[in-house]
Amino acid sequence: MRAASTYHRPVLIPLGTDRGLRRPALVTPVIILITVVAYLAMSVLEAVNPDEHERLLTLFWVVGGDEFRWWQPVTSTLLHGGLWHLGGNMLFLWVFGQAVEDRLGRVGYIVLYVAGAFAAGGLHAAFERTWEPAYQVYLYHPAVGASGAIAAVTGAFLVYFPRTVIKCFFFFGLSVVGVPAWWFIGLAICWNLFSHGLGVDRGVAYLAHLGGYGLGFSVAFAMLAIGASPREPYDLFSMFKQAKRRRQFRAAASGMDPAARVRATPEKGESRAQVRVREEIAQRRAAIARMLAEGQHAEAMDAYRALVRDHEADVGLTTLSRQAQYDLAARFVQEGADADAAGAYERFLTAYPKDREAGVIGVLLARLWARLGRADDAVGALREAAAGTDEGVRELARAELESMGHSLEESNA
Repeated sequence: MRAASTYHRPVLIPLGTDRGLRRPALVTPVIILITVVAYLAMSVLEAVNPDEHERLLTLFWVVGGDEFRWWQPVTSTLLHGGLWHLGGNMLFLWVFGQAVEDRLGRVGYIVLYVAGAFAAGGLHAAFERTWEPAYQVYLYHPAVGASGAIAAVTGAFLVYFPRTVIKCFFFFGLSVVGVPAWWFIGLAICWNLFSHGLGVDRGVAYLAHLGGYGLGFSVAFAMLAIGASPREPYDLFSMFKQAKRRRQFRAAASGMDPAARVRATPEKGESRAQVRVREEIAQRRAAIARMLAEGQHAEAMDAYRALVRDHEADVGLTTLSRQAQYDLAARFVQEGADADAAGAYERFLTAYPKDREAGVIGVLLARLWARLGRADDAVGALREAAAGTDEGVRELARAELESMGHSLEESNA
């Protein structure tokens, strides 16, 4: 029997994440409960009626060839090869599943989990076989375990929350450490790739894991690309787009005359002194954008604070290009500089009120206002967002209102 398990010779055991939830998970604990009950039922059956246990096992595990049945990729997720196998899989599902359920919603999460089971089980059934020369036939290897479906959830987690910190128990050091999600999950994917390619430990269905990872990653990334999932500044899709724009900015900047980039055209009735001020502001804006593009985030934040402090009244002149302003505000959020982040987002919305991300940014700004003691402003902005046309923004706004102790009925009153 080949047990598809993500819990195999662990060095880092995930315990939780620093990702907050908008609402408690429901589907994840239900899946865990059903899986545990199924394992206990099969264990009791094995003790009292081994023949019936064997019959159900061969009916429900996933295997290729003539014995394959369409339901097996799902039913095999309810079977496990032992307590370590079960416990490891359920721990991974608990750690990674809650945040993905929160992001996709309960129905979307169920669809992802089942689709991951089919992708993992189908790939295993199609390709996990060995040639038996004595009988001139292929022998197909059965597999049990939920790790293929859980890998799909984990792959989606990597796309949605790559910078989230995973709290792990370090087995050899006997300590708890924080590991970035992209590193932890990326290492697991690489381990499965190399192990499958080298034929390491044929008792583990590495191909099923890879099928789950691929399905979860692809679905989550596609949903972000088409706008079916609300984007955040640090999901993988947004990070790729930001990196691309930074490359485009550097390429454009390198081919232009520096003086031409900051030369201001006099406006009607404007004095030379005013023109010089605008040129100076433009130079400073260009320098900040260049720092961001080159990854000098701390320097960019300090330069931006100084620019706003020196020219606070000139909102338009102290607002960067769309992407640079977006990146800078997100960086302030990451650093916990709520006041600076709020100011940067306010300038963004003033300069780009019809931007495709304006609704989500408005909700983020309201959250910052609430932290800064501007509860009335926050509630007002959230009520307006909750009455908007974008379903994703409406749901985010409702969740924020509820977290602040305001019901949707109050917001519509």
